[in-house]
Amino acid sequence: MSLRNTINKSLEVAWKQFKDLAVLATLTKKPVATFDFSTGQNIATVDTAISLKVVILEAKSSKNSETTSTQVSCIFKTKDTGDLGLYDELLVGTTKYRLSNLVVVNNSFIVTADLEKL
Repeated sequence: MSLRNTINKSLEVAWKQFKDLAVLATLTKKPVATFDFSTGQNIATVDTAISLKVVILEAKSSKNSETTSTQVSCIFKTKDTGDLGLYDELLVGTTKYRLSNLVVVNNSFIVTADLEKL
């Protein structure tokens, strides 16, 4: 068995141990219209959303002269998200988080990201 497979299997076991700390969330990105160059028309608009489990590690507030925002640190499994930069929002329950200006740490197995609450 390869080391990568061993780590992935151990990660699955660890993720199950999180139990209710790992909450169901939805990553979404803005709709993208495909374009037919022969007709010059938009063909279809595709919404992309994936459901996954996420662990919210901590929430911190930041104040500047103009706004007060809340940021949270979250962890995702890399194989669930792929490139996190492709998504716009994370919905956890009824709370939305913006995925712009991400601070991402990716070690090929786990992604840790700081997100801003909307």
